[in-house]
Amino acid sequence: MSGYDDDGPVVPAADGDGPGGDGQGARSVLALTVELGDAVDRAVLKRVQTEADAMAAIAFEELLTPELSVVLQERARQATAAVLDNRDDDHTAELAGAGPLFTTVQDWVAGFLARVIVRWPSQDFIWCPRWWAHAEVVSRLTGLWITWEQARLGSPADINTWWLQQLDPHLAVITAQGGPLTGCNQNEGHGGTRAGLRIEPPPPGTFESP
Repeated sequence: MSGYDDDGPVVPAADGDGPGGDGQGARSVLALTVELGDAVDRAVLKRVQTEADAMAAIAFEELLTPELSVVLQERARQATAAVLDNRDDDHTAELAGAGPLFTTVQDWVAGFLARVIVRWPSQDFIWCPRWWAHAEVVSRLTGLWITWEQARLGSPADINTWWLQQLDPHLAVITAQGGPLTGCNQNEGHGGTRAGLRIEPPPPGTFESP
């Protein structure tokens, strides 16, 4: 209860601050005071840093002559080139240690080509389960396998280029009506191996140097 004494009004003590209290109220006020002080310090430091950054930017603009700008740009270019060179070296070393995914064209046809190429048998698409019995097909697929191994170690664009410029034209020839697999059927199997192109020997001296 508040009242008056000889020195003036009496203010009730906070819980724990008066006689017989445990001092918790005083400690709470002290802790709050410390937290507020820390918050003020952080705000002041942040404002000082902001002002310092602004002053530094102004000073930099005043010192940035055209000549200095050229020097800084060249240093930035050199630093960027060095980073890219290091990446290229790392990529080259990685590729040098990477061998082919498939060891033979047979493995590649069974493990890749036959899995990703899905077509219904038709007059426009001829395939032979015994593709390996056709010399032209073996030669074309071997070239496709080798270039595929190279493309898969490159960028994603290299694989896209391989499909468009390598696989599509070769596969069109291999599976075309009148092509090397004519007479075969994907379901019925191998239709036989035909003879190669008929040739006759040239006259003596035709290919001799003059």
